[in-house]
Amino acid sequence: LALALGLGLTLGLSRGQDRTGVAVAMCLHICGASLERIAADYAASHAWGSSVQGRAAMERLLPEHLKGLVNIEPLCAAHTHTMYALFSLVEQRHGSVDRYLDSIGVDAELRARCARALTEDAEA
Repeated sequence: LALALGLGLTLGLSRGQDRTGVAVAMCLHICGASLERIAADYAASHAWGSSVQGRAAMERLLPEHLKGLVNIEPLCAAHTHTMYALFSLVEQRHGSVDRYLDSIGVDAELRARCARALTEDAEA
């Protein structure tokens, strides 16, 4: 959305899951990516998240009183089925992903502006 408004965009994240993963999934949807492509992109975080480095990073993010007590493996995983389940839930509740986006103020005009901003350089 920031790009469509002429602003820069930086995403700071540890794995690209959770809120950031959903935001990126919505951007990919807006740009016309298939659900299969969106799910594959999301799952690309799994290799790093499940690596020694990824698990160590997740462990560092835990509050001190939880370190060593919480099984972090599920927190490090990113599977395609998660994105399929998310899109299915959105479609059940809103009828479509676009209707969901409409409901949060990301209407067709704004989606078109975002798509142009996010794909313009790639097409050149």
